[in-house]
Amino acid sequence: MRFSEEIAGPGPRATPTFHDGKIYALGAAGRLNCLDAVMGQVVWSRDILEDSDRKALPKDEEPIPTWGFSASPLVVQNIVTVFAGGPNNKSVLGY
Repeated sequence: MRFSEEIAGPGPRATPTFHDGKIYALGAAGRLNCLDAVMGQVVWSRDILEDSDRKALPKDEEPIPTWGFSASPLVVQNIVTVFAGGPNNKSVLGY
């Protein structure tokens, strides 16, 4: 899904992260991708909306923030950490 909003236009909103031959990129719509840095092929991909239960938020709350997801992935000790803002202690996810 392509993200766009009226004030700032289309995403992405965050800087990709390079670590150990891989690129980790979080799109504004909540898709986290791990790509091979040389070939550009997808190694793995996750939907942080689903993993954080943001899709189950009350109807008056949007699952995607107004500005889109805008935090760059952090890689420490081979764990990719992203901010998802989900309910029930699922606001920060590690992969």
